[in-house]
Amino acid sequence: MIIKYGKTLTMKIISRDLGKIYQMIASSHEQSDQCYRAPLEGDIPRCRICGSENAELFVSVWGKYHYYECRQCGSLFLQNLPNVEKMYIGNDTMNGKYLIDEAVYEQRVKMISEPKVQFILDQCRENGINVEQWTDVGCGGGEVLRVLQNLNIRGMGIEPDANECEFAASKGLKVYNRYIDVDTDDELINQLIEESDVVSILNVLEHVTEPVQFVRYFLEKMRGGGIFVFEVPRHPSMASFANLTCDHAVYRHCVAPIHLQIFSEDAVEYLLGDEVDVIAKWEFGQGYTDVLTNAMILAEKKSSPLYDRLMDLSNNIQPIIDEAGFGDVMLVVARKR
Repeated sequence: MIIKYGKTLTMKIISRDLGKIYQMIASSHEQSDQCYRAPLEGDIPRCRICGSENAELFVSVWGKYHYYECRQCGSLFLQNLPNVEKMYIGNDTMNGKYLIDEAVYEQRVKMISEPKVQFILDQCRENGINVEQWTDVGCGGGEVLRVLQNLNIRGMGIEPDANECEFAASKGLKVYNRYIDVDTDDELINQLIEESDVVSILNVLEHVTEPVQFVRYFLEKMRGGGIFVFEVPRHPSMASFANLTCDHAVYRHCVAPIHLQIFSEDAVEYLLGDEVDVIAKWEFGQGYTDVLTNAMILAEKKSSPLYDRLMDLSNNIQPIIDEAGFGDVMLVVARKR
């Protein structure tokens, strides 16, 4: 299995400065109020990845969204779930607003999505797989599809947010406005999965209530030899630590209420079972910059030349953190048997 660590990121390129982060924090806090559901009386926290009820409280975001750490698989999971379908159909999500920002869209495509697509295609070539069609589930504004378009690979997207679908369509991308319910057979979705050489669900599993069931839905419909890719937030990580130490101003990683779980290495086995072989993994993160940013937030500062200089060291320091086992994103490439 190929394992890669570290990913070059420059937040200035996508205008992710302190001003934008303060906006994201405010938006996250507002949404956390709108979608709040208190834990039910007597409710025992249950890991939605491995099913274990052996867990301890890790952090309470905004003082009311309780993330527990599973003692069996090591993942984090949100105890009190919001109304997930309501959150993603007909409503603007916090993340969605930044995925369809015209001013930074092409920069995001080049810096964030293009390296991922190339990594996945490299693994396909190494395994003798010719990619003609790729379906990206939860495609947002179509950044992955944009890369595929540039490479003349047929890309198809599935996305529940109508605004993001409209934005993707304006780029000439093919996206179907669908909310995937694994208990309901959708003929169109089934066809897309069956016909695709690659099916990707990038930054999606943290948003669904039953991630194992969600993954199995796709694996059951994929043909043998097909490539299945998922990307999820990872724990333990420096980003998890950042959330733990600044739980009243969270803007990424344990983002309540939209991130329902954060996945450990052991979680991969529970998600995939024995139907696939993992052929590659890429781990990276932004925990170093999160810790610096939290220091500014806690000090109630909005600018500092020293902060800027330290942020510029991220691409030198973060790969060391990632390789030490504290990266906060995990990209997994698997081949169905």
